[in-house]
Amino acid sequence: NLSLALTLVHVISQDNRAKSIQPALGSITPEIMQRGIQSTRWEGRCSWIQYKIPGADRMVPILVDGAHNADSANTLATYINDVGIPDTVKVHFVISLSASPGKSPESVLRPLISRGHRVTLMDFSTPVEGMPWVKPANKEEVRDVVNTLTDAEVGAVEQAGMEGLKEILGNVGENELVVVCGSLYLVADVYRLASSASA
Repeated sequence: NLSLALTLVHVISQDNRAKSIQPALGSITPEIMQRGIQSTRWEGRCSWIQYKIPGADRMVPILVDGAHNADSANTLATYINDVGIPDTVKVHFVISLSASPGKSPESVLRPLISRGHRVTLMDFSTPVEGMPWVKPANKEEVRDVVNTLTDAEVGAVEQAGMEGLKEILGNVGENELVVVCGSLYLVADVYRLASSASA
């Protein structure tokens, strides 16, 4: 995406007709583009948030990443490995996958889930505004995939969206790193929950 955007900016900024319509295009330099790239933050991609558990004096750090396909799952797995998590900390994946034709749960889960991890499956909030066809993948089918990949501890919650997240986060152990992933729709639920908790 970034390569495509940079190519478009370069081509347009060199085009005399485009510059006659928008003269500011002539002032775009490689240095300006570099500064823009360096200052870009993409929420929900290897993002960290703090969630205060209601009624408790405890903050839970959460690593949030959409990681909804094989490439993004590999990127998240690399990031988690590079963070340098101590052996005393258990990685706890909170996962909701969307039911998408042509995308298998295994392709997303294989790079992420390993022996010793904890996995909690849930559903993201539905209906998704403007996209009523978007549905979460069946949790039992996803559980079966996790069980074929590894002997990770697998659980599920019945409540969806923010309520499901509250239940999960309220029961997180002291030495767990919570990683919420598998769907950008679930990421949206996390941000809604964090926003409501801080309001």
